[in-house]
Amino acid sequence: MSKLNSKKIWVVRDPSQHSELADIFWATTLDELPKYILGGGSWGQWKSENHTFYDNEREAKADAEKRLQSQPKYSYDRAAGTGMGPKQTKILEHKGKTYTVEFRVSKGTIHVIRITNDRGREVRSVGLRRDLNEILWHEPQRLR
Repeated sequence: MSKLNSKKIWVVRDPSQHSELADIFWATTLDELPKYILGGGSWGQWKSENHTFYDNEREAKADAEKRLQSQPKYSYDRAAGTGMGPKQTKILEHKGKTYTVEFRVSKGTIHVIRITNDRGREVRSVGLRRDLNEILWHEPQRLR
């Protein structure tokens, strides 16, 4: 591990499925870094984001791009271009119940329009919507 000789450093962290380059790669100074750490949520959240610090912008950017390419969303963006895709419908099973999810895909991000249960009622539970969105994201044919 080398010593940071520069006042300016570049930070790279692991992306989420919705991240873009600017979300995971940025420049800061050693004086400003503690403010970022303290403002970034809990210590557990900070540790789980897997931060790496660089004194070389080119190396940091290469690392950030490599991390983004490991995310399914990023490689889909490169292939599909931009624009909102057609409305799609997927039937999902979750905890013994059946749900119908209507969604669109834009830039590799899934935008859920409506979720209904097997009785045709719209699902409003935030936790259940999050669970179904996560299942939908991991479906192999989700972006075709």
